[in-house]
Amino acid sequence: MGVPPDFESDVELRYTHRRDGDADIYFVASAAEHPVQATCLFRVRGKRPEIWDPVTGATRAVTQFEEQDHRTQLRVALEPGGSAFV
Repeated sequence: MGVPPDFESDVELRYTHRRDGDADIYFVASAAEHPVQATCLFRVRGKRPEIWDPVTGATRAVTQFEEQDHRTQLRVALEPGGSAFV
């Protein structure tokens, strides 16, 4: 049907996606025993991504991201067994 996947990554990550009003919230998690740097594609565009730490609640703006083919691409860094909200 020509619809791109909701989420893709160049490393193995688990994810879930939900919407809250106008916000798209992705939870991504790594089962790796080492830190990972993942290039991720989210089927969202026209929004400015943020990364939220699920343990501390700290947030940080994402300064480098691209929109392509109706998706947003950005790098996500995760600690061993780490996770993040995007």
